[in-house]
Amino acid sequence: MNIFLGLTWILLGSGLLLYEPITGNPGPGIKLGDSTLNAGWLALLLAGWNGARLWSSFSFQKNDQMRRYALMQRSRTRQSEERPIHEEFRFDDTNPPQPK
Repeated sequence: MNIFLGLTWILLGSGLLLYEPITGNPGPGIKLGDSTLNAGWLALLLAGWNGARLWSSFSFQKNDQMRRYALMQRSRTRQSEERPIHEEFRFDDTNPPQPK
């Protein structure tokens, strides 16, 4: 969706910026005090915003995927390790220690 909106804003912004030089008529603008800002700049700003959102979503997905992979590797390592069993911490009565 962000790609579609970004491309739409780029096309709209480019069209609005090129409208005045091609036709000679001033295009739609935003009044800022005594000057007028071409609306194409606003459209290009929105295209940049959609590009930033697209980049952040890809970045989040990649970080999430790397985090899951690291967690999976950690759990595999823990499962494959042989841990020593300390007799003083066994509470299953299979071989109770003799009192001293």
